[in-house]
Amino acid sequence: MKDYQRIGLERIKILMQMCRKYPDKAKRYTYLAKKLSMKTGLPIPREYKRWICKNCGEYLIPGKNCTVRLKNKLRIVTCKACGKIKRFNYANK
Repeated sequence: MKDYQRIGLERIKILMQMCRKYPDKAKRYTYLAKKLSMKTGLPIPREYKRWICKNCGEYLIPGKNCTVRLKNKLRIVTCKACGKIKRFNYANK
């Protein structure tokens, strides 16, 4: 991993932590993290990417701006801002 990629990954992690701390500015932080990942050529880590709405860019906080349902070995996350639904496996195989 090159130096600029390592620094970019650290900054993405910091931005995602700030999303939790400052939910009113979270949309801007997710936008900056996406731009940073495109510029450095690194993907946003999976544990953070799953909590960003692909449609509107909101940082999803369960109970606040999204609902989480567990059904048939799936975790269904629904954004309250735009209504977009994301589905993830959560069961062990």
